[in-house]
Amino acid sequence: MSIYDKRSMASLLFLSGGEPFFSFASVSGSTAVSAANMAQDFSAVPQEFIVLPPPDEQWNITNCMIFMSNTTGLARGNTYGTIPQLPNGIAVEKRKSGAPAPLQSISHFQSIRNNDDWIMHAHNWVEIPLSGSGTTISCQWEFGKAGRAIFLDGAKEEYITFIVSDDLSGMSDHRIKVEGFRRVERPK
Repeated sequence: MSIYDKRSMASLLFLSGGEPFFSFASVSGSTAVSAANMAQDFSAVPQEFIVLPPPDEQWNITNCMIFMSNTTGLARGNTYGTIPQLPNGIAVEKRKSGAPAPLQSISHFQSIRNNDDWIMHAHNWVEIPLSGSGTTISCQWEFGKAGRAIFLDGAKEEYITFIVSDDLSGMSDHRIKVEGFRRVERPK
């Protein structure tokens, strides 16, 4: 197989979606599982949870899964999980390292402050009762239904960030996972 054929196959793989992958949003530079749990207090110092492809990869993010667990039941309306509505909310943006402003506001310049805000963006809201009075919810934010996938180029240091500047420690677990397709740049 010639190098031309290999490049054509790689392009075809990318055009047909590429290799599937998933990644949890986590604190910058950390691979620890605990670094992906947003159920902490960030009211004094805001924290970014990011999804950043390696420099040799390009990602098409097709959807985002939001998971929240509490030891008590969840409610809709003016609560975030079971804690009170967030005063600042979670901003969701596409950014480039070193750039002063976001390249794109994925949440349309509206911070996500309560359960209904997630429902407004996401689909397939599911509440799963746990033993006792606990509940886990999951919902899926499909970017394709809102227009198109979000493209991230690792070589350009483009990433998605979930900026948290509230106290989420009243929850037992809160994670965000993105899914999509990746293209790996291979040496030529």
